[in-house]
Amino acid sequence: MNSRLGAMPVVCCGLGAVPEVTVNLAQEVTVDYLGISLGVAKTRCYARIDHVTAKDTRMSATSDIDLELRQLTPSVRAAFRLTSERQTLDHLLGDIGLDGATTWQKGESIVASELQRRTNGWCFELPWQRTYMLDDALTELLRALTPYRDEIVAATRAHDLDAHFALETRMYADRVPAAYLSPANVKAIAGYGASLDTAVLPTTPESP
Repeated sequence: MNSRLGAMPVVCCGLGAVPEVTVNLAQEVTVDYLGISLGVAKTRCYARIDHVTAKDTRMSATSDIDLELRQLTPSVRAAFRLTSERQTLDHLLGDIGLDGATTWQKGESIVASELQRRTNGWCFELPWQRTYMLDDALTELLRALTPYRDEIVAATRAHDLDAHFALETRMYADRVPAAYLSPANVKAIAGYGASLDTAVLPTTPESP
């Protein structure tokens, strides 16, 4: 075991006639004992070979903290949807031409639930991302939509569609992202004539 205590005597008891030796605990050492129990009068050592450094200990503790923080960081999924109660929207896949977009039809079952779709829809969404800023996720979505903005707005007006932005958050413990939205992003949402929906879902952190 290492420490920044500097050089100190270590007396190994129970291992026969072993002279007292001085070990610089600030250096990297190989300890031939199961553990070291520091006492006022002497140090007892127990048999085992172990190779430990102070750097290893600090890195391990830091890694554990970083892993826990990453697991508790909220996950946010940003999506943009066009919906209609009267017409199917499969043709928008070609009209808009945005790779990764999907469609659904009224009455279809919603994945992982017993609910059914109440409208026909076209949707483009980003993967879940770890962030404490809803605005960051929204910015990425708007950036992906920008090259297709004219096509989206034209389709919305031509077919009298409803446009929606959605920010869905998985909350771990009590960690929630900041609900701040930049003026530029609020203006961009208005440019699509869209609404903005948010949802927060308390969720158990995933195992590493």
